[in-house]
Amino acid sequence: MIKRFHSLYVGQIELENIGLAGTPADQRRYGNDRFAEVFWTAKDVAQEMDALGYYALWTAEHHFQREGYECFPNLIQLSLWLATQTKRLKLGCAFNVLPMWHPIRLAEDYAMADIVTDGRASPVCRGPSTCPSRSGCRSPAASRSTTWRPRSSRR
Repeated sequence: MIKRFHSLYVGQIELENIGLAGTPADQRRYGNDRFAEVFWTAKDVAQEMDALGYYALWTAEHHFQREGYECFPNLIQLSLWLATQTKRLKLGCAFNVLPMWHPIRLAEDYAMADIVTDGRASPVCRGPSTCPSRSGCRSPAASRSTTWRPRSSRR
């Protein structure tokens, strides 16, 4: 029986002129004001999910997505902010692009987020950044799985 509902929001802006006859994705260019929309949409999504009793909102880290897809560059900061905007909703990381992070910094930042959100912000997955439009490299750590236990289960 399903007991917990989760959802994924990767931070896409409201796109215009889409479809087969629309502007091809690699030709789209948006300004910072449009990219900022994803944060307010994430807040609205998180608050609605919290009100409806969802268990977790998952987000995904991406960088330099000028075509308007997946525009969250820092999931830790996003999760910390969304934790202040919701009451119970868990905030999960669908993946971090590991080659773009120093491993100690990533671990420290998630440890702090785990503490100050009382276990609501959770690092659980990782991404290798294999897309050429991003860093184009693959981290050795990306081939290893990551196991994370919520803070409440460590007590």
